[in-house]
Amino acid sequence: MTLNQNYNTLRTGGQIGVLLHQPTDMNTYMSDWLFKYRGFAFASEFLYRTSVNPLTFNEENEVRYVYNGLGQNFQASYLLPSNFEFAGRYTRLNPGRQIRLYELEVQHFTAGLTRYLRGHRFKLQSDVTYELMGAYGEGTHPARNNVIWRFQVELGI
Repeated sequence: MTLNQNYNTLRTGGQIGVLLHQPTDMNTYMSDWLFKYRGFAFASEFLYRTSVNPLTFNEENEVRYVYNGLGQNFQASYLLPSNFEFAGRYTRLNPGRQIRLYELEVQHFTAGLTRYLRGHRFKLQSDVTYELMGAYGEGTHPARNNVIWRFQVELGI
């Protein structure tokens, strides 16, 4: 678990990120957990960021903001004795009330398959994700959905 407090930060991510127009305060809380048992694994991650004044403006009324809100990720997987691994993942990004005009809520539903070769030195991995990007009533972005397919090859030493 981690707690990070930034007072009068000038960057969107605290110490990193795009420069803000004015300094602001932010608090970030993070937690991740992992459970493994006989080929089964469950992992979860939580990130929650707050900022009393996340929106900053310049003289031309252009906005830059701290992304505040809640991020969650859950993954369950099972590794078969044949070195095939099946995984399911759910991810959600829920922006805070003040930035919903600029950010959409995002949800990912992912199914993945991994094949380990030569122990775990060579890995073939693929997954497909259904992405829901929801619009808020006061937002300017329309809701949209996407399908994402990934394929990866990893070589270990």
